[in-house]
Amino acid sequence: MELWRLKFMSLFFAAAFMLVVAIRLNIDQMYLMAGILVSIPLVSYILGNLALKNVTVRRSGAETCFEGDPVEVEIVIEGANDLMRNLLSARDVTSEWISVESVTPDPDRPGHLRERLVARRRGRYVFTAAEIIASDPLGLFLFRRQVPLHSELVVYPVPLELPEAFLGREARSGREQIITLSRRGETPEMHSTREYQPGDELRYVHWPSTARTGRFIVKDREEPTDRTTMIALDLRQGSEMGIAPHTSLDTAARLAAAVAREALAEGEAVALLLPEEEILPLHAGRGTDHYYELLENLARARANSPVPLGEAIMQHAAQGHARLVFFTAVPDAFLLQGLSAWTAAGGSATGILLDPMAGEIPTETSGAHALEQFAASAEEIGAAIHRLPLNVFYATRLEDWTWNAAEHP
Repeated sequence: MELWRLKFMSLFFAAAFMLVVAIRLNIDQMYLMAGILVSIPLVSYILGNLALKNVTVRRSGAETCFEGDPVEVEIVIEGANDLMRNLLSARDVTSEWISVESVTPDPDRPGHLRERLVARRRGRYVFTAAEIIASDPLGLFLFRRQVPLHSELVVYPVPLELPEAFLGREARSGREQIITLSRRGETPEMHSTREYQPGDELRYVHWPSTARTGRFIVKDREEPTDRTTMIALDLRQGSEMGIAPHTSLDTAARLAAAVAREALAEGEAVALLLPEEEILPLHAGRGTDHYYELLENLARARANSPVPLGEAIMQHAAQGHARLVFFTAVPDAFLLQGLSAWTAAGGSATGILLDPMAGEIPTETSGAHALEQFAASAEEIGAAIHRLPLNVFYATRLEDWTWNAAEHP
């Protein structure tokens, strides 16, 4: 039985018992006591309502995080006295991709709460209200009211681990498992790698390379190169396919974050080409600060641009000396023209064609079928792209939500 029902029943039976005794023994004081017991829930209800009057909320905490990482937020309830604060709790009013895991009161500071959030999808989230929850002194009723506030959280895409074949470190044929989810990407540093030698410090071990090769690999710091990598995402309206949080654009953003991390780690400058009106072009740069600027732009990217990816690439073909890495789920004639202009200017290009059904595939069989359908529907444009001096990969979602890719034959 729920606790509040038990409390109500206890008060009711106690009042009824005193009323029966008062009637049988004709004791005036017992009538008064029965009346007091009956009025307790009403008084408690009024106090609970009063606890919400003139209450405001102040919020502070992290403004950025990666997908899947917990975020600690402090919520402070103001405008109530210490007695009333003990009856109050609060939590953020969140979108569907941010969940509140817990709200814990600070026992030493009435009105101070620790909220734990988890964001399950990249993006920019604006908090405009908090919900205040008040309880009456007896815990019989709950009262809720939303109060305005303004706060923002930018959720970075989690960089995925890139394949050896994609990175150009090994030549492989056939379908390769290329990407496994990493909770958080490393902060990029300028370095090259080599095998471990006696005397090397363990803090310089490059753990991703060590895990891939099975041998201890350490990193050397090196001066930045004059190479530039430009990362381009297809943000044309209607180009985003699949089911969130695993749409083609979500996956492209995670892969783009990984490409940026690897390029910066190799000392290259990285630029971001997002043909979206709300995002300013991010010019080539290096270093940790630039990396997080890239992540923030990838977090904010939305497929609502009228500009096709190929047209955006063509507009920047003068920078063809750079290495282009592009992502799209819907290759078209504009893309072919843009890539032709880019390679004609002397640039190199690598592309990942994302399976449009990536977010809807639960099994390996349907995944392979979707890849075949995608390849067939894009056969003409795919063959034309393949005649250009560039590398093209297909990527599809297979069983247990890992990613696989095959070099375009």
